[in-house]
Amino acid sequence: MAKADNKIIDTAIDGFAILQVVLAHVLAWFDKNIVDGFIGLLTSFTHFIGNIIRKSPGKQVQSYVSWAVLTTLLIVIIAVLYLEM
Repeated sequence: MAKADNKIIDTAIDGFAILQVVLAHVLAWFDKNIVDGFIGLLTSFTHFIGNIIRKSPGKQVQSYVSWAVLTTLLIVIIAVLYLEM
């Protein structure tokens, strides 16, 4: 029984432990490079658009653009929530 425990059960448990560590490293890389990269890109884009809108001549244009962006975001959020169902 001890040989079977050492060869079969312990090997399987060690394999699952290694698999979990490898999966954790892959997910950490994905989070760091893909998710954080996307958020960084989104913030840079938002900052860029904000600078363009801020320099526009007149408060009326800023108001129109702000409402357009807000409405677009609302439509995207509703669409994403609807598609998840």
